[in-house]
Amino acid sequence: MAGMRAEQGGFSYLLLLFAVAALGIAAAGSSVMWSALSQTERERELLFIGGEFSRALQRYYDASPAEPKAYPSRLEDLLEDKRQQVPVRHLRKLYVDPFTARADWATVVVGGQIRAIHSRSEKVARIQVLPPWVDAGTRAEGTVPPAKPPVTPATAQTGPRAVTPVPLPRASLAGDIRHADWLFVPVATAPAGDAGTGAAQPPPALPGEGGVPTGDPALPPVSRGAD
Repeated sequence: MAGMRAEQGGFSYLLLLFAVAALGIAAAGSSVMWSALSQTERERELLFIGGEFSRALQRYYDASPAEPKAYPSRLEDLLEDKRQQVPVRHLRKLYVDPFTARADWATVVVGGQIRAIHSRSEKVARIQVLPPWVDAGTRAEGTVPPAKPPVTPATAQTGPRAVTPVPLPRASLAGDIRHADWLFVPVATAPAGDAGTGAAQPPPALPGEGGVPTGDPALPPVSRGAD
């Protein structure tokens, strides 16, 4: 009888060990899933902020009072454009980077003008399909493109104009795309009145993890450059 009780006690102990191990595995899996979801949400916020920067850069360029048009030399110029008689505000505020928790944005300056803005986060990005205002491939190739022209009936028939990339003073990068590789570049909006309302077209919806933005099913995946 005592031997049977000992066997039962040992069996119960094994079951308890298995249960504890299963709970540990489940907790670890939940932690990993939560971390992934949290990063994806912060990446979506980063892409939204990048869109704000992109449109602000383009509005600053378009509002140039004289030729040649120019981009700002400081991010603060987007908050108060003093080139006009009445200062113009192209950006509501200097946003905080959701990954660094600071407004410590890095800029790509060419000829004294800000041509792109990017995060300082070195984390590998999870979202792979990016909106039009993000250029992740040209930084790896050492170049940044000029503002992308809007699609109008004329350009739709003749095709987009050829543009020459501007060389960047950066070393070439390879491997996984990081948040710091997401260059937020100026993207021209459609001319006012194209939609019959006199307003610019709204920006495309942000993509989810590995998804395609709503209304733009032909958006290509991000270019990773040479391995």
